[in-house]
Amino acid sequence: DIDAGDDLAATLHATAAIPFYFGGLTQPFLMHRGAPAVDGHFASPRRFFGAPETNAAATLRVCPFPAGVVGLEAPHVICPAEGNLRELMSCALCDPPAPDAYLRGLFDSGCRDAEAYLKNGASKMS
Repeated sequence: DIDAGDDLAATLHATAAIPFYFGGLTQPFLMHRGAPAVDGHFASPRRFFGAPETNAAATLRVCPFPAGVVGLEAPHVICPAEGNLRELMSCALCDPPAPDAYLRGLFDSGCRDAEAYLKNGASKMS
């Protein structure tokens, strides 16, 4: 059970914890309710990049990084065809904060990637 307020905020923080980033170099996780916690992304095989297989007929994975760069080898993926991983990670971690124009460009690019998937790959999901 999750209580509203501080407990909810702490739970959301724990479930999004990037190893070593939130806990520092000496603790690669956050403690939540007496147990170590990290983002669930890190519990699935790299080839699925945070979206494990399910019993669903198909799983659509959306990735902010180029599939080949991060090792994503699953069908039904919406991701950029190319991109600079260092630049994208810096943006994701706000180190330094990205300008609004850059973020808008990423958003627009993501829309185009999704449109391309819907045009070319969505019919293969059944």
